[in-house]
Amino acid sequence: MAKHVVAKISEIAEGDRLIVSLQGRSIGIFNVRGKFYGLLNRCPHQGAELCRGSILGQLEADGPGQLEWSDERCLLQCPWHGWEYDLETGQSHFDSRVRPYPVGVEPGGRLRGEVDAGEAAQATATATIASGLSAPLLKEGPFVAETYPVAVEDDYVVVTLPGSAATAPPGSERPAELDAIVSAVERAAEGVLLLTLARADGEALPAWQPGAHVDLILPGGLERQYSLCGDPAETGRWQVAVLREAESRGGSAWIHSQLRVGDRLGLRGPRNHFQLVEADAYLFIAGGIGITPLVPMIDRVAAAGGEWELLYGGRRRRSMAFAERLAAHSGRVALWPQEELGLLDLEALLEAPRAGTAIYCCGPEPLIRAVEAASAAWPAGSLHVERFRPKPGALEGPNSAFEVVLGRSGTTVAVAAEETVAEALEAAGVDIPTSCREGICGTCETAVLEGEVDHRDSFLTDEEREAGATMMACCSRARSSRLVLDV
Repeated sequence: MAKHVVAKISEIAEGDRLIVSLQGRSIGIFNVRGKFYGLLNRCPHQGAELCRGSILGQLEADGPGQLEWSDERCLLQCPWHGWEYDLETGQSHFDSRVRPYPVGVEPGGRLRGEVDAGEAAQATATATIASGLSAPLLKEGPFVAETYPVAVEDDYVVVTLPGSAATAPPGSERPAELDAIVSAVERAAEGVLLLTLARADGEALPAWQPGAHVDLILPGGLERQYSLCGDPAETGRWQVAVLREAESRGGSAWIHSQLRVGDRLGLRGPRNHFQLVEADAYLFIAGGIGITPLVPMIDRVAAAGGEWELLYGGRRRRSMAFAERLAAHSGRVALWPQEELGLLDLEALLEAPRAGTAIYCCGPEPLIRAVEAASAAWPAGSLHVERFRPKPGALEGPNSAFEVVLGRSGTTVAVAAEETVAEALEAAGVDIPTSCREGICGTCETAVLEGEVDHRDSFLTDEEREAGATMMACCSRARSSRLVLDV
């Protein structure tokens, strides 16, 4: 077990929460009347960000559907489908506002539920006793959210997690920097190097989950983000794949031309803003080096016996990394070299929406935009993407000065027209975790308490931008004269 100091007590007000990244997990820390709770920021129902939901007062639940007022417990409501979870136990409970339907028993032991003629395009719904009732009669469940022990030690809030990962310094949300040694450099494909990294002190590396990325800190102060593509069970090493970019800004060019076995690098992370959600089936779509975060996901789903398929496109067959590793999944993987087959046929793949299927896409911007367009008719929340570069024009727009008020202290910081929110706060001595500085990685996501945001990131969904509850401090600005941030 490993203890992680996440904040000072004063930084999590009573009735408030703090969402942090630890060992590749996004975890919500809640203060309820001076008692702290830790909950994984993922709803086990459909994988939504659970810890951003509403706290539903002080409730006690003896079982599903049995809610009574109490002074000792409260529930957290998932913002996606409304499932309610006990903060202490993680136990879910049926939402008392779910609409009931009359159910009768027919000859032969079948259940029959009446619904309105115009609802769900049907007049009746049936289910066998053996399989239980199915939607729209009742939601499946209940579920149990993952919880973590939280304690107060010397005025700090401490979370205990399995494993032996390093922890950030007290009061800091920025992952600690590790000294790493390059133990192997291999050619994964044409123009792609596979780096194997280990801690220089020989200790175990922080645990991570599929979809996580890390920062490589290179000579000259360069920082670059790469997806972990090895086996999460291997705590002694991390692996990343690096494409030699044609328009390199210095990072990939240095790695391909200068990096050698035995060299030392700084590591920071892992962080995970591309988490694998629970789904009935998965459709993975990769373009070029975008295969890297998807490989561990595929391994995880395949090991669990899940349903999945992969469409993997690249310019040339010899430039497609991990092709041999993926060959073990015969029948589920479609390699699509452009020089042989042309562009991916996304319209045929995505024209028929599939309920319960999660789409995971990573690759160049034209591919992601094409997948977004082709999957527009799919159920909301089906598509999950990770970008390497900002959307075209995302960072553009008029720049004017405004003020940022720190909601926790009341301090006002002026943001000049030529600087970002993160830069202004850093100059004022306020630590804001950042990584990409382009609005694509999600590291600097900051809660907004008041004001209208000029969103310039390539990370938030359209719905999240419309809600205006968070912003990327590294690039987004204000449409109003001031913003009040939860800092």
